[in-house]
Amino acid sequence: MNSVKNLTILCAIFFLLNLSGCNTPALVNKVDEDTQKNALNFQPNPQFARVYFVTGKIMGTMFNNNHSYPADIFVNTTQIGSINKDNVLYFQLKPGNYDFSWAVRNTDLIVKQTVPQKTNFDIFAGQVLVLRGDYNQGGSVFGLLGAMIAPPTSVITVADRDEASKKQVVTPQTCDPSLCPK
Repeated sequence: MNSVKNLTILCAIFFLLNLSGCNTPALVNKVDEDTQKNALNFQPNPQFARVYFVTGKIMGTMFNNNHSYPADIFVNTTQIGSINKDNVLYFQLKPGNYDFSWAVRNTDLIVKQTVPQKTNFDIFAGQVLVLRGDYNQGGSVFGLLGAMIAPPTSVITVADRDEASKKQVVTPQTCDPSLCPK
């Protein structure tokens, strides 16, 4: 009887270990020290908007914790870059109307159910915009079944400059120059 109990416990542990995924770190374009200082001075550009993107909070918890999910960043459904929790993605945009979203880079069965939510912004020349990628757990707090009923979502909120100021600046990996001028 004890061997059946032990085998059951071992199978349960093995099953849980296989269910737990891991973050897939992003390969990022780090900048040199001068570019880091210039980017984090938050000085407006009279021709373009300066946009900063950082990872954010886990929504719906009483402790207001930050999440550590690496993220793929999208502008108008085009992936422009990726960040890790210690990065701030810095880029410039031409004035216009843009949809922003982000996707979690994770192999966990529940976290992979995350649905990116688009957030629309009118961007204008001279604007300095800091965006934060927050994670709403939805029904996933109740496990895989809860995530299937109410999947987690990745949302974007406007953040304070201080949320970006202590992070390593990275630049987009794939942003088309017609979208992100240099």
